[in-house]
Amino acid sequence: YTFKLIQKRIHCVRSEKGLNPILQLKKKEVKWLGFSAYIRALKKKQSRYKELLVHLRSRLQACSGATLSCELRYAVEDSHSSAFWKIKY
Repeated sequence: YTFKLIQKRIHCVRSEKGLNPILQLKKKEVKWLGFSAYIRALKKKQSRYKELLVHLRSRLQACSGATLSCELRYAVEDSHSSAFWKIKY
């Protein structure tokens, strides 16, 4: 779902603004980013989402591996992902 959503938004940007963005992510990478984001957000309320976090971590492990690029890992590091700092829990 997320992969198709990203593709749809890229198409909108192309048609509305005349830009030509290129999606160079694989579906596996989009899933990995999504699982990482959910885990990060739900960690703040661990007691409430304990079972869900276990499930998400297992799915993240399934997507992880040597095939993930350094850029993806860089994007979710605490010092580089300022979007998470702005979320109010």
